[in-house]
Amino acid sequence: MGLKDSPKIKHLGHGYYIEAGYLYYQPEPKGKSDDEPAPIKISSEIEVIARTRDLDGRQHGRLLRFHDADHVEKTVPVACASLQTDGAEVRQYLADLGLEIMPYKAARDKLNQYIVMSNPDNTALCVDKLGWYSNFGTYILPGKTIGSSGKERIVYQPSILGVSSSVKEKGNLKEWQQLSALCSGNSRLLMAASTAFAAPLVELTGAESGGFNFVGGSSTGKTTSLYIAASVCGEPAYVNRWRATGNGLEAMAAAHNNALLILDELAQVSPREAGEIAYMLANGSGKARASITGGSRPVTRWSLIFLSAGEISLAQHMEEGGKKARAGQEVRMVDIPAESGSGMGMFEELHGVDTPAQFAEMIRDKTSGAYGSAIVQFLTHLTEHIAKDKMGLLDTIRDTVSAFIQQVVPKNADGQVRRVAARFGLIAAAGELASNAGITGWNEGEAMHGVTACFKAWLEQRGGIGSQEERVILEQVRHFFQSHGDSRFSEISSSGDDAYTIPVNRAGFRKKQNGETVYLVFSEVFKSEIAKGYTPKNVAKTCINADYLLPSSDGKSSTPMSLPGIKKRTRVYIFTSTVLGSE
Repeated sequence: MGLKDSPKIKHLGHGYYIEAGYLYYQPEPKGKSDDEPAPIKISSEIEVIARTRDLDGRQHGRLLRFHDADHVEKTVPVACASLQTDGAEVRQYLADLGLEIMPYKAARDKLNQYIVMSNPDNTALCVDKLGWYSNFGTYILPGKTIGSSGKERIVYQPSILGVSSSVKEKGNLKEWQQLSALCSGNSRLLMAASTAFAAPLVELTGAESGGFNFVGGSSTGKTTSLYIAASVCGEPAYVNRWRATGNGLEAMAAAHNNALLILDELAQVSPREAGEIAYMLANGSGKARASITGGSRPVTRWSLIFLSAGEISLAQHMEEGGKKARAGQEVRMVDIPAESGSGMGMFEELHGVDTPAQFAEMIRDKTSGAYGSAIVQFLTHLTEHIAKDKMGLLDTIRDTVSAFIQQVVPKNADGQVRRVAARFGLIAAAGELASNAGITGWNEGEAMHGVTACFKAWLEQRGGIGSQEERVILEQVRHFFQSHGDSRFSEISSSGDDAYTIPVNRAGFRKKQNGETVYLVFSEVFKSEIAKGYTPKNVAKTCINADYLLPSSDGKSSTPMSLPGIKKRTRVYIFTSTVLGSE
C-alpha cells in the first residue's frame, strides 16, 4: 500500500501530511521519473485550524495547534507577516513552546510554507491586547476567553512574539483564599489586593486610569504587598520592575490592558523620565510613531491601574533629576505612606506569627503556591452579570464609589482631592464586589475599611484638602525668602537715607512698613526665580490669596516705586513678612 492510500496518514493538501505524530512534505517527482522522492520530515504534528485577522481586517495570520512533549495542547496565533522573511522568529517561538522542528533547512522552509499555504474554512478574530471585547461581553486572557465571544472565536496574538503578562493559574480558589485571609486587618494589603480587582472596572465604568505608589523605607513590607496583588492575577513574576525605558514601559502597559500593572523599585527608572512615564501610564496612550509608508501608525492605547513601590515619592525622585513634579503627575500616581502607624511597617495584624519578617516570609511562600484563580473567578462573575444586567452592575459600583467620596472628602476640598478619592473609591468598590461574590473570603466592609485608611494616610501626608499645585507654589516662594531674605536684599533705612549695601546677585530691597518687614522684589527675579517652573501670573495670584503678596492700588500684582539708586520708577512685587513663616 502506498503512502497516499495509507489509513494512518492524514492528508493536509499541497503535499503535506501527518503520519505517526509528525508533519511531512512529499515532493513531486522530478522530470519523467516515476520514482517518488523521499518525503521531508518537518516537525512534530502541527495543524493550522483557522485563518485570523484583526478588528480592522489587517494583521492576517494563522491559528496553530500542537502538543508538546508532555502532551499539553498549545494553541498559537502567528502573523503571516512574520513569515515573509526567513520566519526564524516564529520557529524559535514555536520551539520554545514545545514544537519539535527538524534541524535542517528543508524542514524550516517547508514549515513556513505549510503555515502560509494552509487555508482552513474556520476563521478567528485576533487581538493584540488582553482585556475587554464584544461590548464588555468577552474578556481575553492568554489562552483563555471568559464570557461569550459571539459567532467568531477571539484569540490573543501579542504584537511581539513571546510577550507574556504572567497571567497564570496554580492551585484553586480555596487555596488562594488561605493567602487572602492574611490581608484581613492589614489596610495596605487589602488595598493592594483590591487594586487587582479594580483594574478591569476602569474602562467598564468609564473611570480614569491611574496609579498608586507605596512609599517607605526598606524592609517595611512594600514588595510583599505587591506580591499579594500579583497573586490575584498570576505567578510572582507578574511583579515587574521600573528598570526600563519609556518605550519599554509603554509595551508593558499595552500588555496589561484592562488589568493591573505592577512595578517595583521606583528608583530604578530615570528620574528625568519618571514624571512623563507616570503621565503616559495614567493617560492610557503611547507615543505617535511613523509607519513604514510614512504615515502615522495607530497610537498604542490601554486602560489600567498600576501599583508601585519605592523608598521615595515620585516628586522626590524627579527632584534628583532636576525636574519638578506637577500636581497632575502626583494626582495620576498617588503616593501612599507604607508605614501603617503600627510600628510593624505596612503590617497591622500578623495572624499568629511573632515578627513582621516572619509574616512577610509566610506571605511570600503562599504566593508561590496558589495564584491566578481569583481574577478568573472575578471576571467570570463580571461577564455573567454584564450579560444579565449591565446597568445594574454599573449602578452598584458607582453608588459605592459615590458613598466612599461622600464619606472621606470634605465639601470644601479641592477638585484634585475628589479626583483621587474617586480612584480610591473604585478600589474599595472592587474589593467589596469581589468579597460579595465569595472570591476574597473577606467580611463585608473589610476592603472599604482598608482603602479608607490608605486614603486618609495619603491625605495627611499631602498636607490637606487644598490645591496641590498652590501648596507647592507657596512652598517654593517661602523657600526663596527663607533662604535669601537677609542675603540678597538691600535694606532701606526708615530715615530714607540712600546709604545701603548692595549684596551680590541682588533680588530687590527690604524695608520696615507699619512695623513689619516687606520685600520689594525686582520683576525679573520674581519671574525667573520665585515663579520658576510656573506661570508668573498664576504664582502672583496664589501669593495674593495667601496674603504673601500685596497688590497695587489698581489691583495689579506688581507696584511701580521709586527706589534708592535707581533713577526710573521700577515695578516691584511687594511681599509681606508672612511669607517667612506661614504654613
